Amino acid sequence: MDPSPRTRALARRTPSRVRRFPSLCCTCCTALVTALVLPAAFATTARAAGPRAVEAPGPQVTITSPMAGGSYRGVYLDVSVVVTPTTPGPVTTTATLGNVAIAVPDHFPSDNLAPGTHTLVVTATDQMGDTTTRSLSFSTTPLPPAPGQYYQGQVYHTPAGSAIPPKLVASGDIACATQSNTVTPDTCQQAATAALVQSLNPSAVAELADAQYNNTGEGDTLSAFMQVYNPSWGAFKAITHPAAGNHEYSDATHASGANYPGARADGYYDYFNGVGNQIGPAGDRDKGYYSYDLGSWHVVVLNSECGVVSCVPGSGQQEWLQADLVAHPAPCTLAYWHEPLFTTGVTQGGENNLASRDLWRTLYAHGVTLILNGHDHNYQRFAPQTPDGVSDPTQGIREFVLGEGGKSHFGLPNKEPNIEVSDAATFGVLQLTLKAGGYDWTFVPVPSHGNGTFTDQGSGACVGAPTGPGGGGGAATPELGSAELLATALVPLAAALVYRRRRARPGTDNSSTSTIA
Repeated sequence: MDPSPRTRALARRTPSRVRRFPSLCCTCCTALVTALVLPAAFATTARAAGPRAVEAPGPQVTITSPMAGGSYRGVYLDVSVVVTPTTPGPVTTTATLGNVAIAVPDHFPSDNLAPGTHTLVVTATDQMGDTTTRSLSFSTTPLPPAPGQYYQGQVYHTPAGSAIPPKLVASGDIACATQSNTVTPDTCQQAATAALVQSLNPSAVAELADAQYNNTGEGDTLSAFMQVYNPSWGAFKAITHPAAGNHEYSDATHASGANYPGARADGYYDYFNGVGNQIGPAGDRDKGYYSYDLGSWHVVVLNSECGVVSCVPGSGQQEWLQADLVAHPAPCTLAYWHEPLFTTGVTQGGENNLASRDLWRTLYAHGVTLILNGHDHNYQRFAPQTPDGVSDPTQGIREFVLGEGGKSHFGLPNKEPNIEVSDAATFGVLQLTLKAGGYDWTFVPVPSHGNGTFTDQGSGACVGAPTGPGGGGGAATPELGSAELLATALVPLAAALVYRRRRARPGTDNSSTSTIA
């Protein structure tokens, strides 16, 4: 078959050497494309993907506890994380719970959290700077406290045939560390205040926290308490009823307090409760709140480190406080903890521990008479007031700030409504004579101290139960359902029946009854 005209024309334009070796053309074209085009394409791809091509993935992170979406009530909560490095070298793991940094691993009662939903975020970072973050949410609800939980009973034993009311001596912020224990008129006067306490021969001692200031980096340990606190205030340890504060929760990385769920105060609890004992004179070592009776007065000790043990309504501490006050409706009640709500001192100025306002509201609604605090290293006395700082001579609570136990002095640069008396130059203690229906107070200075001779004294009447809706001063009385109202009515009735049975039992010393649940 003869070639078509189009074929003959193309043949005339094609070089004879190509016509003789048609495969050579394809080979050359392939080589040319390989040499010129493909390297450029590969280079473009490499530029676009460069860093990702050599990066290693971040550490592998698995949160093994708590369970995502889990609900926890009245149990111990573990925060457990498994981190697997993908490159050689150390990995740093951090965690936050509700935007608060916590330890990993961590372990604490679920009741120490506020009720509701909580978000845990865990981040692992390797030495190359690669990070991996994982998060989950879970919820907590408090378990109603058992009847009589953390109630330590009557601690005052009236001498036979005597009607002498008990004396409570109170102070906080006490003992300097051993290496800085240079006694001056302004510092380290714990031995002098301890001698003053012994001379007053009190029925009980309220130690308002920050018992010792160990600054060796060792933190709060039993050895620190034995070296720093025990040589002075340890002389009356048997009658001391302590509170936990920010320095009790200090450790090697938190010199002024570790304020997160699971923070430990083991040195404090080992000293007052006994080594390893969960419950003792300082309460439960994972909670720190408890109550006792001193003569006709009911006394409540609370934990104001509200990041460790929540203070909000519905938390375990608040549920316990409500139940304790209902079960012990004494006409005269006082409460104490470390960090004050109201202060004119230099540590914070104005209202300090705002989280404790919720504690104030509960105490105010139940007709509590006195609140004692430390933390500011000075003496302050406030007129009776509401939780919002409004003067209330009838149902208000009087607050004392008592931080002149020996460590040092802080100034008083701020002004607060309802402040009556203050001093920042005299070490000493407050003596309260707790009478039926009232109290006398005296601030007793250290004799021959050389730094101040300030004193303060007076008398007051107990507030008792609120006289009307809202507690006589505007605080809302908590609304209760029918089941709660029934429980509220039955708890004091059951307590009264138990008390009567004890009184009717021949040969029973009712004053020595002590229940620690």
